[in-house]
Amino acid sequence: MQNWCPSWSEDETICARNVNNEVHFFENNNFNTIANKLHLQKINDFVLSPGPQPYKVAVYVPGSKGAPSFVRLYQYPNFDGPHAALANKSFFKADKVTMLWNKKATAVLVIASTDVDKTGASYYGEQTLHYIAANGESAVVQLREYPSHLLVIKQ
Repeated sequence: MQNWCPSWSEDETICARNVNNEVHFFENNNFNTIANKLHLQKINDFVLSPGPQPYKVAVYVPGSKGAPSFVRLYQYPNFDGPHAALANKSFFKADKVTMLWNKKATAVLVIASTDVDKTGASYYGEQTLHYIAANGESAVVQLREYPSHLLVIKQ
């Protein structure tokens, strides 16, 4: 579990924390009561969107036993039901991810990386870049031969 630290919305009305396959949400600094929960098996990381309401959250679940990893986008507090996810992007070759929201919270860039490049082409492993929009659109962004840690998102 990467993201165990609490994370606040920009206006500090929502606080979220990753706890055992759930992201717990607290409102208005009331930590005695969990206001909402997002439950997915094996949640590894999450990122709250920047900006004002409606808040969004991106969650990452790593792949296992031949199943792909995925990132899903949700709008707080709508987490239940078969159509609750705003967007879903599945992919293979991901030991870890970095998720970066754009300033308007309309899309996320996901840098998926492996620790080892099984083809032997790189000492640093492999990286793929995925674009996931809150309207459901997604794409794989083609990378050149330089690492994606050089990626800069203009705020």
